[in-house]
Amino acid sequence: MASTGVKLSAVRRLLVPLLLFAFPALAQLRTGAEHAVSAPVLAPAHGLADVTATSLDAASNGTIGLIVWEDGRTGASTDIFAARVNSNGEVLDPAGIPLALTPSANESGPHVVWLEMAERFLVTWTSTDALGVKSVMVTEVGADGTFDEANAVANGTAGEIATHTTPFGDKTLAIVQQSVNGFLTWTDVGFLTPTSFTPTIEAMTAFQPHLARLGSGFVMIFIARGATTDEAFMQRFDEFGHEDGPVTRIASLALPLGVEALAIGTSASDAVAVSGGRDGVAVVRIHPDGTVTPQTGLAARTGFHTPMDVIEREDGYEVLRTFKTTLLLARFIGNELFSESDFTTNARAARGLRLGKRTLLVFDSFNGQFAPAIWGQFDGTFTPFAISRAAANQQMPALASNGNNALAVWIENRAPGKDAVMATLLARDGTPIGTPITIAEAERVAKSPAVTWDGASYVIVWQETRGTSEAVVARRLSANGTLSDPFDLSLHASNDAAPRIASSGTNAFAVWSEATSVHAALLTSGAVIPVTVEGRSAADVTWDGEVYRVVAQTTSGLRGARFTREGTPLGAFDISTTPAQRPAIDGQLVVYERASGVFGWINGHEFAIAAGGANPRVAFYGGSYLVTWQRGSDVFLARVYANGTLSPPVLITNGTTPVVTRGLLGYARITPEAAYVQRVFTRSVVWPKSHAVRH
Repeated sequence: MASTGVKLSAVRRLLVPLLLFAFPALAQLRTGAEHAVSAPVLAPAHGLADVTATSLDAASNGTIGLIVWEDGRTGASTDIFAARVNSNGEVLDPAGIPLALTPSANESGPHVVWLEMAERFLVTWTSTDALGVKSVMVTEVGADGTFDEANAVANGTAGEIATHTTPFGDKTLAIVQQSVNGFLTWTDVGFLTPTSFTPTIEAMTAFQPHLARLGSGFVMIFIARGATTDEAFMQRFDEFGHEDGPVTRIASLALPLGVEALAIGTSASDAVAVSGGRDGVAVVRIHPDGTVTPQTGLAARTGFHTPMDVIEREDGYEVLRTFKTTLLLARFIGNELFSESDFTTNARAARGLRLGKRTLLVFDSFNGQFAPAIWGQFDGTFTPFAISRAAANQQMPALASNGNNALAVWIENRAPGKDAVMATLLARDGTPIGTPITIAEAERVAKSPAVTWDGASYVIVWQETRGTSEAVVARRLSANGTLSDPFDLSLHASNDAAPRIASSGTNAFAVWSEATSVHAALLTSGAVIPVTVEGRSAADVTWDGEVYRVVAQTTSGLRGARFTREGTPLGAFDISTTPAQRPAIDGQLVVYERASGVFGWINGHEFAIAAGGANPRVAFYGGSYLVTWQRGSDVFLARVYANGTLSPPVLITNGTTPVVTRGLLGYARITPEAAYVQRVFTRSVVWPKSHAVRH
């Protein structure tokens, strides 16, 4: 418990609980309005660890680009998000546009094209429900970011469904692939009227279909089994969607070990197709009459090549591909290779689009420098910018009060392995004062913050990962907002050190766990003094007005100890001799968790507080104790008196990891309005007016 350093009157500690017990009406609990400690902080993210080449796509109308991607920020399923980028590189939708948020289904394989005649972007993707039924979904997005409700245009339970679309006159063609029988069907998405096409390939399964304009018609390329390896094939269609000639093998796209991936785009009246595999890459121009011209000049590189996109330019085209994990952009003028550039490493998916006179590369990357996110980088520049950004998770709140205001501290997850320790001052009702303060930058894993007021400043402690070690770190925040330099309390903390801190009003006392023991230190204005504490893990500390009281988990239960203001031990005592965990203490009351729920201990008397609860915390306030705990994803609050009686528990809200200090309750909860990330909130705890009059 983060004590305030205010000495409690012995008469008040004993008399007020008796008065409250004598007048049950005074036992009622009320909480004030909910206050968010901080606005959502956007950080590069999309919430997915696994990304494939079909996890993102991009299209442009010349001045505005729309990027669509698979997103896992909700944690419940994979969704489809989008964001617009202008020719200046400004992300017009910093938090993204949620095109599909469906907790009961996984959305995947987004594809987007610009419909020039409709002046809208068309987005398609695959939706897989809990029963495995797959549907192809489609929606339109305006250049202003508005979008329509998605519609299903095809569905099936067999095989994988993939989509690829291309504008074609006043219509849009989309391929829907069901791989079990090798069927390829194309659908006029604009009018939602499906038409079937089955390639005449005997005894072979076709997959990875792609479409592009070709002359006055269009061409479909796909992979199918050739004589000995997988090869690239094409089928041309006229302007009415009728087959224009037979299915043809594209010999110039063949690779010795087989074709494993394709990409296609348009250049003038031709189509440009690219194949890739384990031993190389090949590029061809497909002419309207069906003839094929190989394109040469790409550097020979041994390794896996994955074609990602073909980008049409005013004077030719560009081929975007990955070589192993390096992103490569090759520019062709006419039929000749003009240049080839290397970009970021560890690009798992990439697309290119023209915005104004520049090519914007869009890619998913994580190489230690970049967070797993969708990034953009203009050709000829060196600095990527984040396109997919999500609100950072706020979690693990801590609270302390100095009697006039309070300080909320929390962990803000900016990227995997990068957590900031944040704080903000609060008014008595929990309303934030000023802007959030960064206690520790998001440079490493951080967790378990705790805070107290030592009479002159707030003292914040937390745990952070340094390589293979865990450290417990402290920092002071003065009343005028000045931050001291951080200083270490331990460099050998356990993985779950869970530091806690309390103050007598002139110094502070911190406890934490290391391996199989509890460690402690007295923090004065100029020194950190080690203190020996009995216990094995999970400890808490409080100042009861006369001495420091420490409670710690042991192999058999809980053990308590008392210390003078200077850290001199005054003796230890048993609290529980049966297994218990996560103890918290304030004043004389200890609360803790057992398998059956939350329990309390005061002056040698143990009693049950709540069945099935966890993570209890306690604070002395208004002549009695406030106890909060979590049950499932709900936060509860109750008053406990010195004789062990308690008021009926009150369900406060949906949330986790609740904490409490003088008159304030804090907790974290998932917020749909912030795209299902956790945020930290506070509420004041108030007594009825009758209590204020009598006391």
